[in-house]
Amino acid sequence: MFHFMPIGDNIFLPGNGVNTKEHIYAVYRNAVQFFAFLCKEYSFNPLDSSVIMSHQEGHKKGIASNHGDVGHLWDKFGLTMDQFRQDVKGAMEGAAVSLAPVPSVDALCDDTSSQKVNALNGTVKVIYKGFDGLNIRKAPSMLAEIDQVVKSGTFTVVGISKDEKWYKLKSGLFITSIPDYVEFKAAPEQKAGTAGTGYYRVRKSWQDAASQIGAFKDKDNAINLCRHNPGYKVFGNFGNQIY
Repeated sequence: MFHFMPIGDNIFLPGNGVNTKEHIYAVYRNAVQFFAFLCKEYSFNPLDSSVIMSHQEGHKKGIASNHGDVGHLWDKFGLTMDQFRQDVKGAMEGAAVSLAPVPSVDALCDDTSSQKVNALNGTVKVIYKGFDGLNIRKAPSMLAEIDQVVKSGTFTVVGISKDEKWYKLKSGLFITSIPDYVEFKAAPEQKAGTAGTGYYRVRKSWQDAASQIGAFKDKDNAINLCRHNPGYKVFGNFGNQIY
């Protein structure tokens, strides 16, 4: 069994999105060739999703932690695991990798740098253990310039972006809010000020807490995540289905 491991935030490169697309495609092509070599060497069936799977697929099978890799990136570029497995099979037979046309760069990588930042008080601790570390950027966007890369540390949080994907640090810089990578702890005054307000949770069902893939203060953010994940629903603080 082979599966794609988490790659953190560093896969998105500064610029207008062209570098990111070229990087994704280059990694994809190299991965196809590498997996084709392994499958041919050990006589594995590349079309079997129990032989080649993403981290996300592994989680659904109960053998991997709950990461979105690699779908959270590939979805933006028209790539799928089914296509990847087909391309591996083709490469084993000598075929070239042919990538389908994808949307324009502007549609792939929205610049959210100018979005509103809401007040939030607390601290955030880096818990990501990947070798590449986490990017701290100058604005709340994957396209914003990287100021530094950190592998550990605890930072003071003064805000959170409207899409709830970025914490604003006391320094004025921004770090991801993905809970697999960082751990947020609200300040006492923040807890008191938001007591009872609850979250909108994205799950397959209210009873299946383990299937939760997101929790948001903003309902629109929860609905947006739900739309990109078939089979999921949005629930209010007491289990009522919102979407």
